[in-house]
Amino acid sequence: MPLGSQLVFASLVDLKTGRVVWFNSSLAGPSADMRNPEGAAALTTALLKNIPL
Repeated sequence: MPLGSQLVFASLVDLKTGRVVWFNSSLAGPSADMRNPEGAAALTTALLKNIPL
């Protein structure tokens, strides 16, 4: 039984219209703890994959 997880969300919003143009979420795996630099970097990379910039 999993005791906890780390889930992050990000969105890109057009500030002129308020329209959400991109949204993504990522769930940290058991070895990617966002409380340490390596885990945070891995989670951020996964979260921002395919961002339309």
